[in-house]
Amino acid sequence: MAYMVRGILFFGGFLLLCLQLACGQQTSADSIKKEKQPMRKKLDVNSENTFDKEAPKHGYYLQINHQNCHYEVRVNDEEAYQYRDRYPVMSIRPPLNPFIQKSGEQSLSIRVFPIKGAFLSKMADLSIGLFYYTDMSDEENSYGELVHLLDWELPKIENEETPMVRLDTVFKATVPYEIKNLDHAVDLSKMDKDELLAEVVAEYKAIFKLMERDYHQYYIERNKPAFDRSDMWAYTTEESSRKVSENNAAFFKEDLEEIQPIENYKLNLYAYGKTVSLRRMIDNGNVICKAEILEEDHPPYYKKGEKHYYEGAPVRLYKDKRDNQWHIW
Repeated sequence: MAYMVRGILFFGGFLLLCLQLACGQQTSADSIKKEKQPMRKKLDVNSENTFDKEAPKHGYYLQINHQNCHYEVRVNDEEAYQYRDRYPVMSIRPPLNPFIQKSGEQSLSIRVFPIKGAFLSKMADLSIGLFYYTDMSDEENSYGELVHLLDWELPKIENEETPMVRLDTVFKATVPYEIKNLDHAVDLSKMDKDELLAEVVAEYKAIFKLMERDYHQYYIERNKPAFDRSDMWAYTTEESSRKVSENNAAFFKEDLEEIQPIENYKLNLYAYGKTVSLRRMIDNGNVICKAEILEEDHPPYYKKGEKHYYEGAPVRLYKDKRDNQWHIW
């Protein structure tokens, strides 16, 4: 009987060893099979974009002068510029090419708000001139001819209870490029709002973490396609855009204690629901930003002890239908 037990134990041990070897061989085979499987190719989001090197390189701009008001300018429903600071007078010339995806008709929307209170002051004033340079590659000759397309002035405020004045118009633009990324963008306005907010916040926090850890890696992994597009509409080179990215990296090298956490935000949709951005609730500024507590008065606009936001890092996203992933816009 003892011999029989030992025989059974031996047979059982032998069977267990065979099973272990078989499992080991199967695991090894599975590993080899997995190793041989090709990695999923990363989507080239810019693959359909085109640039005509022979076409004129027009550069479109706005000349904006204002007093005693806040305002927002949108081109093709993208925020071209906004002013919500406390200083009553300012003049600026923002470029519009970043918001022009192809030649043809472009929409222009101007919204003028009170600088304080609920209604526009009778002292509010704003004038806008739309123009373009005919050849942005001709720096020696002041970028060619300057052509005016549109002039607009804020009508005189007669009604003391005017909360906003808005202008909606169109203009035609001719550019040598066609950017098609948003042709494949998910209509975010149709997504569940809570689901959209959760996805966008998670994406922002992942981007913010990567920016803090290694900004150059952020440029390589996430932001390079956006810079490649900027080389098209700004008529620049990859080298120059890389230098811009290197300058942007300084945001995470200086005054680190003033970088703000991602909180107290709202979600804004742009480009007719195809792009999205998180903005500060308090002033609609970029949620990735710096802020300082003022140690002295800056009369008459800022007081000691106030929190002053500055130097934002703009991030705008879109979701591509081709891979169902979020990308920097």
